[in-house]
Amino acid sequence: WRPRVIVDDRVVWVVNVARTWRIPLAQLTSLEVRFGVTLGTDVGTVTAWAASAPGRHEALRLSRADFATLPRRSGVGQFARPAEALSTESGAAAFVIAQRWSDVTMDDVPRPNDAPDTGDSVTRNWHTVSLVVTGLLAVAAIFTAALP
Repeated sequence: WRPRVIVDDRVVWVVNVARTWRIPLAQLTSLEVRFGVTLGTDVGTVTAWAASAPGRHEALRLSRADFATLPRRSGVGQFARPAEALSTESGAAAFVIAQRWSDVTMDDVPRPNDAPDTGDSVTRNWHTVSLVVTGLLAVAAIFTAALP
């Protein structure tokens, strides 16, 4: 029930309410920060619920300083989105993921302290116990509401 994004040297774990994704950085194909952090893989896209974009009130409170450390985009009209600001949850998560992703793609030599990965594929685990308990509670609530 506590969505979060965990970034390791070689793997990103995206824990959402219904399932957990394990994404090796070597399998990452894209990183999008628009309405939140969305990770692209060969399997599909994974949206991190814990790293959502700021709401309109939070976006209005952002200043130039929040965007000062972001790399400049080339082209006319290429401005950073509020979701990319480092002071937001989505911007901070995307920044860390991008840094680790570039380390993995630029680093051909394995680091000595790295433990070998047991698998290089993207995995998804459903939170079956939580989903079953939620379903049972919903049925119980409907049943008790229907009683006279």
